[in-house]
Amino acid sequence: MSEDAQKMSEDAHKSGDIESWLPENYINRNCGKIKIISWVDQVAVLKHKAVRVFLSHSGWNGTLEAMSSFEGPIVCLPLGAEQAMNAKIQEEYFKNGLRVWQNGRTCSLKDTSIREVLRKAYNCFCDYSKVSCGLNLVSQFAFKNTSKCNLLHFIGSIPK
Repeated sequence: MSEDAQKMSEDAHKSGDIESWLPENYINRNCGKIKIISWVDQVAVLKHKAVRVFLSHSGWNGTLEAMSSFEGPIVCLPLGAEQAMNAKIQEEYFKNGLRVWQNGRTCSLKDTSIREVLRKAYNCFCDYSKVSCGLNLVSQFAFKNTSKCNLLHFIGSIPK
């Protein structure tokens, strides 16, 4: 994550000012259509039938959760660390991801519109139901290896 993004994240987290991350008047324009909260159970959200596209930074845990719980396309917007590698694997190997690129590099959402990204994902995956059956095997493995499952296993292994 860039220093600017890290500072914005820390400032918004400290102040609880989520609106500073959004376009001007975004909440007012979308009143009654959206709900913004600080944390959710991502697996539960991804399993919901209304979720059609998942925008992910391609962190390891989110990648595993998406592969175990989500049947739609994943728009990959890696920010750093192993995220670019995870995004590449999702796009090129598992064929369930679409990396957001600009000039050969990952771009920020400030460089492109969310609508443009989602339209591209929809067009690339409009026949998504025909994606490889091998994803079922991958998802079974991934579901057993999410950080939540691993943490619960670790806690259970601690002698009392």
